[in-house]
Amino acid sequence: MLKPVDPLPNASAYWKIDKTIRHCLDNGYRKFIIFPFGENGLQVKNILNTAYGIKEALIVDTGKSKYNPDIMGYEDFIPTEYYDDSVVLLSATPPESEAYYLKAIKKIDSDRVVCPFDDSLNKDPARPKVVRSVLDSPEKVKDGCIKLSFVGDLILLENMVKSARKQDGGYDFSHMFRYTKKYLEDSDLSIGVLEGSCSNEGTYTQGNFDDRAPLSLNFPKQYLKDIKDAGIGLVTTCNNHAFDRGLEGLLDTLDNLDAVGLDHVGTYRNKEESSRKFIKDIKGVKVGFIAYSYGFNKAAYNIDGKWAPYTRKIVNIDDPAFESVSMDVVSEIVELKGSCDIVVVLSHMGKDFTHRVSKYEQAWSDLFMDAGADIMFNCHAHAVKKVTIKEGKLRAFCPGNYMNSIVSFDGDSNAIIEAYVDIASKKVVASSVVPIITHFDSEGTGCAVPIPDLYNGEDICRRISFMEKRQIERASEMVTRIMTGIDMPAYDYYSCRPVVTEEGNGRTIVRPLDLAGMKGNLFLEMLEKADSVCFVGDSVTEGTSNGGIPWYEPIVSNYPNLKVVNVSKGGITSKGLLPLVSKARFDVDVAVIAVGCNDVRYRSRAGALTPEGYVVAIESMVSVLRKKAKQIVLVTPWPSTRFDPFCPVPERTKHELYDAYSKALKDYCIFKNLMYSDPYPAIREYFEFNLNSPMLVDHIHPTAKGTEMYSRLFLECMHDASERKS
Repeated sequence: MLKPVDPLPNASAYWKIDKTIRHCLDNGYRKFIIFPFGENGLQVKNILNTAYGIKEALIVDTGKSKYNPDIMGYEDFIPTEYYDDSVVLLSATPPESEAYYLKAIKKIDSDRVVCPFDDSLNKDPARPKVVRSVLDSPEKVKDGCIKLSFVGDLILLENMVKSARKQDGGYDFSHMFRYTKKYLEDSDLSIGVLEGSCSNEGTYTQGNFDDRAPLSLNFPKQYLKDIKDAGIGLVTTCNNHAFDRGLEGLLDTLDNLDAVGLDHVGTYRNKEESSRKFIKDIKGVKVGFIAYSYGFNKAAYNIDGKWAPYTRKIVNIDDPAFESVSMDVVSEIVELKGSCDIVVVLSHMGKDFTHRVSKYEQAWSDLFMDAGADIMFNCHAHAVKKVTIKEGKLRAFCPGNYMNSIVSFDGDSNAIIEAYVDIASKKVVASSVVPIITHFDSEGTGCAVPIPDLYNGEDICRRISFMEKRQIERASEMVTRIMTGIDMPAYDYYSCRPVVTEEGNGRTIVRPLDLAGMKGNLFLEMLEKADSVCFVGDSVTEGTSNGGIPWYEPIVSNYPNLKVVNVSKGGITSKGLLPLVSKARFDVDVAVIAVGCNDVRYRSRAGALTPEGYVVAIESMVSVLRKKAKQIVLVTPWPSTRFDPFCPVPERTKHELYDAYSKALKDYCIFKNLMYSDPYPAIREYFEFNLNSPMLVDHIHPTAKGTEMYSRLFLECMHDASERKS
């Protein structure tokens, strides 16, 4: 990204426009229509141009400008040629914005019209339902499932080939897989797209995408060995670069793949070979693979069916041959399905450098599934696209490139897609996503780095600058949002992953808290004897803003047979929580109450304005819970940082209130002989000295990693009231 422009005099408008543009880019839009054009429209154009390098925005106004031929009149505006990737940026402010909005939606769908200055007109793209936790840890799920992994285009541009050359003239590409190898080897089968030839002619890839040189891809033989050694067991060779070095190059590639023992599907030596079914037995399940490409760069093999003996091709839905080609595809998939349990289509199609799924991709994916395919792993766009599951079938539209030296259009932000297929039902039950970022050192040597590794102590952490981490955080959120519909901060990968299921999208359970050295802990002894537990509280208990991860999950993850009930609501106070607890139906062994921070922070009549009022609300809640739980534990209010935007009182006053409310709760617990935990002082002290901590999403809500700290301090700060009395 280019250097952002300095905010114009209307700084508020600048940041509103900038935020709207970034939102559009993250959702896959690449073409912008500014309507109407005036002072605000000029500001929109300047920000697009200077901050994002987008110079070709279409400008539309109510009438054609006499003075600027680049401004199109509203009546002349026909959005067809801009439609696929375009969004209208309304540059009008209320109340005029609504009138312009009504005009705009006559020309283009309402979900492609956004207004930086009037949120009431904006419609967020439809997002899948988010559930609290949809998948056990991958290690547990693997027992009853086949795990397939899919990486994107294993492409080598000219600079990438040159950087891998050794002093003796040989090549070494193993560095590219240094950090992804453990993920690839963990699957029952990892699949990649060998986008290019591996011919014997000796001249390798020419071109780097952005240098405008004709791109002809050809890789050293060593690359194939390094791909296999990294844990990739199958590659598809069916793609637009298959004939880059002609038919001889295609045949050389097949010979060289066979020489290193790397399975392949998609291109063939002759018609007889192409008619053979490729089926692998994985844990007793027969999985069949078939590959298709939208076309080939070598024109000679792109016409008159000349590709037919060597590969398979699909055509555009507007092509006159679509009907006959689609009938052939259906026939091939039906025939393959008759010989196996699961069919995986490895397709190569889509529009370059866009996150949106085109009508072309959607139509062919529908056809594949209707014909009997169970999984579609698609690639080509060099940009991540959505992953969906419906009726036990997976559609993964693109994981991007495996790694990429092109950073424009999010080219360096990619993913590994993991699919879990239930062995008994032969249905896809879940798919998880591991975002990966391309990192280059000062010498131009690159590697693909899974973002979880940047927060799990890998040595790469020490070689990433602060600014790179900011870029990585944005990339992580962009990848997960587009692929799964979930905004997951990069640091949450420390503990869990985003997951797509048919029932809704969510995440894996966070990794269990290490309980070594906590033998004799009062609360853990309580849990070991319990069959069920209920956690009652506010947004920190609900898991607001961090993908639905409650503060206690690292603890209960150690007890897989424990029934866990969550009664909580974001923004609620102690007074507001009482009706919620009263209406909830549960009967548990242990109940934990963690509420009060919003009473301190909001200073509103909706909460308890004094420590005494807070204790009255807690007493009422305890009285209700005595009928629903055998044992009750209370927690002092969670602290917020000094940047809390919802607290109207000075920081010093806020902490005095926290101290008073916490003391009142502890005194109450001692008087009533109730067990309690007081993690407030330790958490507050930590954040006083770690303002930009990866433990917090914002001013109060813990990240996945933060919940580990909250859980640990909750256990360490546990008190038995009877002991305190004595």
